[in-house]
Amino acid sequence: MAYRGRWTRSAYEHHLDELQDAVVAAGFTPVGPPRFARFDPPFKPWFLRRNEVVQDVSRASQEGPGG
Repeated sequence: MAYRGRWTRSAYEHHLDELQDAVVAAGFTPVGPPRFARFDPPFKPWFLRRNEVVQDVSRASQEGPGG
């Protein structure tokens, strides 16, 4: 999930919550820990910075126990 602005822990957690809701709603299962990506140097104005919250996923199984 991409977002603009300065990277802060609260912004990361807010967008992580949105991403996790979207992942589950789309029928995927989160795999492993979430990560963040910051793309811009510190001297770039905050309103032009780009950040992402990244989560690996797998397709949720539609099979019941025992296959």
